[in-house]
Amino acid sequence: MSMRDTAAALNSMHFTASTAKESNPACQESAQQLFVHTQGPLSLAMCSAQDARAQFLNTSAVFVEVCMDCAANPDTSVSPTSPCTLGQMSYFKDLVDVTIHGEKCASLVLCAGTDGRMITTCAYLIGSYMILCTNSSLADVASTFQPVADRFERFKDGTEPETAEEMTVFDCWEALRCGKMQGWLDFTSESPDLDRCIDMEEYIHYDNPANGKLHVIIPSRLIAFPCPSDLEVDEESGEAPQWLDMAGGRHFGPDYYADILGDFDVQLVVRCDASATYDDAAFASRGLAVERLGGALEMRPQRLLQEVDRFLTLARLVPGMIGIHGADAGLGSGGELLVSSLLIKRHGFRARSALAWLRITHPAVDAQRTLRFAVLPHQPPPAVPKLAPGALHHHSAADLRCLPREDTLRFAAALRRCASAPAALDDEIWDRGWDAITQGEAGPPWADVPEPAVFEALDGASLH
Repeated sequence: MSMRDTAAALNSMHFTASTAKESNPACQESAQQLFVHTQGPLSLAMCSAQDARAQFLNTSAVFVEVCMDCAANPDTSVSPTSPCTLGQMSYFKDLVDVTIHGEKCASLVLCAGTDGRMITTCAYLIGSYMILCTNSSLADVASTFQPVADRFERFKDGTEPETAEEMTVFDCWEALRCGKMQGWLDFTSESPDLDRCIDMEEYIHYDNPANGKLHVIIPSRLIAFPCPSDLEVDEESGEAPQWLDMAGGRHFGPDYYADILGDFDVQLVVRCDASATYDDAAFASRGLAVERLGGALEMRPQRLLQEVDRFLTLARLVPGMIGIHGADAGLGSGGELLVSSLLIKRHGFRARSALAWLRITHPAVDAQRTLRFAVLPHQPPPAVPKLAPGALHHHSAADLRCLPREDTLRFAAALRRCASAPAALDDEIWDRGWDAITQGEAGPPWADVPEPAVFEALDGASLH
């Protein structure tokens, strides 16, 4: 099965689960599932960390509570609807590695609570980790999360929530898988080939709003950056500053981006802005050609096709990298059309996965540091209690599982010969029985008493 057929099947699985939620009892039952376990070290808990810790059977697990960091981004209506960026995935991968090795635990449980947006985000992070770090296939990831797919919400670009194109978490997983197959993502090698893949340290540096929000979309071929600001000329120096802090943010002029793009060996800048007024002479002075394309999608279809063809031709002929920007922080509809066409034509992406790759690598909204991960202290398994012989009858069958396996089985064998419940036995009988068990005597005082039904719960797998 080809990549496109597999992706179409995955999306079909998601849409089927979503539409069958009301009519299919199995889907309603799956919506109540609290845990999703993967083949790797990660699990998803759709409840609070306290509830997850109380119900999780693996005592060596570490629980991580995930929530929105409202202090970093008070507008929680925007960031949760956007997929996590590559920078956030890199941070999550480091968090998993450090936590598992530092806490010496076997698994990490991501606790998303009951909110659909957080469940979607946490599942997206876990699935992305499976693809990027454990070499899982799309089918493996989809089958892992299929029981809870009806609880996923769709991603959209928060800049225009009324008209934005929606994406599913499956589209994002497909985009990451395509990027990895192209060799653009390498999260596991100690010395990745930086000519073929995205340099994550460099990516995180320029992803910072204080450093310009530049993002490599295709390594050694395409880099995106925000539209430069038209900064006023400084009266003392007579030159426009490269950047200026104002109105609660940092704004960068064309000179700043021209210097950085030169370091990336960019030879062509494609402007997809219809009304920006900045002077692009700074690019020309550094040997960068400038071309305007994709400024507006309202143009006639024939003109759109001409501009797409022109961009694909430039991408094929330009020996160095191409820089591209829209009218704002993102590429805009025209820029996304051009870049998506390149991803589809030359690199085998589908339309939805191409758009997802753009939103992941070059987000239109500032989704940086909007997630907060709180690692709960690791609790080691409880110590084996030392029970006094006279107090033994006050403990339930569940408490007996804390005893060493050998003592538990020997004690259960003795109890199976008892004719009445422990509460009905006097201390003298319990003391004699305990001495018989601990001293290894073959015949305790009640050896000939038939086995009662009340102790059937102590038999079999419950004691293992």
